[in-house]
Amino acid sequence: MTANVRSYGCLSDLLEGTKETEDTNDALWERPDVICVQEHHTNGEKMKKLCKKVSDAGFWGIWTGAVDTGQGGTHGGVAVLCRKNVVIGEIEGIEEIPGKAEGRAAAAFVRGRPGGGVVVVCSYLWPEGDSGRNSEM
Repeated sequence: MTANVRSYGCLSDLLEGTKETEDTNDALWERPDVICVQEHHTNGEKMKKLCKKVSDAGFWGIWTGAVDTGQGGTHGGVAVLCRKNVVIGEIEGIEEIPGKAEGRAAAAFVRGRPGGGVVVVCSYLWPEGDSGRNSEM
């Protein structure tokens, strides 16, 4: 699942909607194991608090903080989140992910079964389309 939480609303509201209940149907989109989050707009202490809320909702993840705009706000901020029963980790050998410094990319290794797994990349592209900075990511 992917979610632009600035458009969706609060990330904790999104995660609350993924909790399994008696009324939950078996559709994967209702109970995703992996969520790519864009535009969480948090960094520093705010991001620590958000990570705690995410953990309380049963998820953990690999985070890239938002970048200060210099005008009192932030932009970007992405994360790859997994349910706590799924193993997730940093990708070995990748020191710098294009777009990470701008708060626009995060990558994680998600282990599906013993000996297997996938690399999940979450990117929040610039509004300029498929050229320039986006093609570098």
